[in-house]
Amino acid sequence: YYNNGFNSTRVKNISFAPNNDIFLFGSLNQNAKESNVDAWVMRTTFHGTPLWSKAIGTSADETINSIKNIKNGNYILVGATKYNSQYGAGWIAKIDSSGNPLWSLELMPTSGALSQIIQLDNGDFVAAGILYLNFNGDGNGNITSILNSSNFIVRIDSTGNIIWQRSFYHNNKEKLERIQQISDGNLIATGIVTDSTLGYILKIDQHTGDIIWVNQYEKPANYNYSSIKEGDDKSLEFKTGTNVYYFTADGKFKAGAYSINMTTNKTPIDGGRILHIGSVGESDIYCANIKPDPIVFSVKDNATVLWARTYIFNSQSVTLEGSRIYKNNIYLSGSYKASNISDTTSNEQIAYLLKATLTGKALCFDTSNITFKTSTIPLTENTSYTFTDEGSVTPAYISLYAKNILPVRLLDCTQQTCCNDAVFTKKVVLCNNTSYILPDGSTITKPGFYTSRFTTLTGCDSIFYTILSQQTKINLTLTHDTCLINNQPVTFILNDDSSVHYRWQDGTTKAQFTAFMPGEYWVTAISSCDAVKDSVKVFGDCAQPVFIPSAFTPNDDGLNDVFRIPEISGQHISFFNIYNRYGQLLFHSEDVAKGWDGTRNNLQQPAGTYIYVVRYFDLINTPHLLKGTITLIR
Repeated sequence: YYNNGFNSTRVKNISFAPNNDIFLFGSLNQNAKESNVDAWVMRTTFHGTPLWSKAIGTSADETINSIKNIKNGNYILVGATKYNSQYGAGWIAKIDSSGNPLWSLELMPTSGALSQIIQLDNGDFVAAGILYLNFNGDGNGNITSILNSSNFIVRIDSTGNIIWQRSFYHNNKEKLERIQQISDGNLIATGIVTDSTLGYILKIDQHTGDIIWVNQYEKPANYNYSSIKEGDDKSLEFKTGTNVYYFTADGKFKAGAYSINMTTNKTPIDGGRILHIGSVGESDIYCANIKPDPIVFSVKDNATVLWARTYIFNSQSVTLEGSRIYKNNIYLSGSYKASNISDTTSNEQIAYLLKATLTGKALCFDTSNITFKTSTIPLTENTSYTFTDEGSVTPAYISLYAKNILPVRLLDCTQQTCCNDAVFTKKVVLCNNTSYILPDGSTITKPGFYTSRFTTLTGCDSIFYTILSQQTKINLTLTHDTCLINNQPVTFILNDDSSVHYRWQDGTTKAQFTAFMPGEYWVTAISSCDAVKDSVKVFGDCAQPVFIPSAFTPNDDGLNDVFRIPEISGQHISFFNIYNRYGQLLFHSEDVAKGWDGTRNNLQQPAGTYIYVVRYFDLINTPHLLKGTITLIR
C-alpha cells in the first residue's frame, strides 16, 4: 500500500473490527529525512481492499507504538508526540472506528514515550513506557544517548483522567515494555535495563500501582514478547524472544523453561528479534524479524519445531511488525523499500499485508530451508530488588487532526477466482447549498472523503471512493481604474486556482494579464459552480480631468435635478461640499454617487449662485482641490 503525498508508510500493528475489516496502524513520513511524521490508520475490507486511510497528528511529530481495540469499537493509540516537547513526550489518543480523534493526551514535562496500553475489565486503561530523566540531544529533536531513564506506568479512565501513575527505577537505564491484566485483576508488567542483559517481571496492584513482587531474568539482545499465559494454578508462562520462562503465582521461577536456537542457510538469527504471534492448539507461532528475510515458524509445547518459512518479496528486504492469528489464518504486516513509486523520492517505505495459512503458506513469497534446535534452560536463581520512586507527569489535552489520504493498493497477489476486487475513484465539486448522492444512496452536503462499499455476487470487493471538494462563489476583482504610470504597463494578477478558468478580452486564459495600452479590459471567471465578469479602465493620463456642471434645475422634472459630479474616471473623492454666499455648509458627501438636490434640512434653497469645493485623489493618489460656483435655477 502507498499513501499519496507521503514518502514512507510504516506498519506498526494490525487489528480486526467486529465485521472482519482490517485495521493497519503505523506512521507516515512526508519526506525522506524522516521528519514531519504523522500517526497512520488505514481500514481495509477482509480482502485487504482499502476503505480509507488517514494521517492523524498535530503540527509536530507523532508515532504509534501500540494500539488497542477497546470494547465500544473505538481504538486507543499510544506512542510519543512532540507537540510541546522538542524530544517527545508520552502520547495517548482515542479515535473512533472511522479514524476520527475523540481526545488526545500529552504527558509532560518529562520527555518519554509509551510502549503499550491495555483496557482493564472495568473500562479503565493502563499504559506503560519510559521517562527520559537525563539524556543528550542533537538540537533537532533526536535523542543521541540516554544517561538515565525511569520505568513509567499510568492508569487513566475512559476520558483520559489520571487515576494513578508510577515512575520508578533500580538501575540507571530502564523502561517498561509490556503490561497485561491477569485473572485476579492485577497487572503483570515486564521491563528491561537498556544497556545490559537484564530483564524484570513485576506484579503491580491495579488499584494503587504498588509493586507486589518482582523477579529478574536474562533478556535477549533485542527484547520482545507478546503475551503471558496464565495456568490453572495461577502460574505464568512468559515468552520473551527465544526463551520461554515459567513463574509461580508469587513470582518465583518454575521448572520447564526452554530456549529456541535457529540458523538458516543465509544468516544466523538473532533470537531477540523473535515475536510471539499467538497459539494454535498445542503449538505457538513466532516470527523472527531478521534481515533480509523474516521467518515465521511454529513450535509445539514440547519445544518441537513443526514448520518454518522464510518470506522474500520481489527480492526486497521486508520487515514484520504487526502480526496476528485471526479466524484460522496468520496475518502478517510490515514494510519494504520500493523505488520510484512516486515523484517524491526513491527507496520509499511501502506497507504490505500478507495473509497466510496456519502452516505459513502464502502466495507470491519464496521460502528457504531453516534449521532449529531447542534446549532446556537451567532453573534461574530468583532475584528481588527495590525500586526508587521518580517524578510524575502532568497530562494536557491537545487537539488532533485526521487528514484523509487517497490510499493506493499497489499490488494484488491473490488466489484467482471468477472475479477481481475493483476500486473506483471519482472527484466531485460540491457547490454552495447543494448536495450529492453517493453510489450507496447516501446524501452528502459537506466536502470530504467518502467510501461506498459493495460486495459482488461472487464475494469480491467493489469499492467507490468519492472525493468531494467545496467550490465557493468566485471573488473576482481586478482593481480600480488605473493608468500607465510613466508609460509603464500595468499587470493584473488573479487568484491562480485550478478549479477556476479565466478568459480575457483577447482570448488569453492565464491568471495574469498585462496591459500595455490605454483602454478597457475585462475578464470572465468560470468554475463548475459560478461565472462572473469584471472590467477595468486603463488611462494614459493618470490625472484625468474632472467635469463640473455650471448649473442645475431641481424642479422634479427628471432632468438635471441633482448637482453631482457625473464621472471622475477611477479617481476617488475625499469630500464634496456646497456653501451659500454666507459661507454656511449646505451639503457634504464623500460618495461620488450622491449629489445636492438644492435643499438644506429638507427646505428648498433659493435660486442663485453657490460655492462648491471638491477634494479628490487621482489615479496615482495625488490630491487635487477644485473650487468654483454652481447656479441653482428654479
